[in-house]
Amino acid sequence: MKHLFYLLFILSLMFSCSHKQQEYTLESTRTELKELIENRNSLTTAQKAKKERLMGLVMEKVTVEDGKVKNLSRPEDFSEQDLSSFYHDILEESVVDLNRWIEEEQISNVDSLLSEAMRFYLLHQ
Repeated sequence: MKHLFYLLFILSLMFSCSHKQQEYTLESTRTELKELIENRNSLTTAQKAKKERLMGLVMEKVTVEDGKVKNLSRPEDFSEQDLSSFYHDILEESVVDLNRWIEEEQISNVDSLLSEAMRFYLLHQ
């Protein structure tokens, strides 16, 4: 009986560890994104799938409105795709920086630039 108790305890511990959600932080998400971008030729199958889900969301939720890039995503959109919700924060920061650059450089063809950037990504991923 004692051995059965230990066996059940070990099995329950293994089960809980294997089903524990990864704890994300903003910094760990930034590091992960950097790895996905810089190591694109040596990604594991799981990393490639994650990158595809991430880029799919970006392509779906980033648009141009009144000459400015808009992020229409919510943190939940990322969580629902089994991605860190901090990707939303990183995307928001990137959109702000991009719009600042667009304004400073007085760029007017934002629609075509975004379309071309997405097309380029699709061709070179």
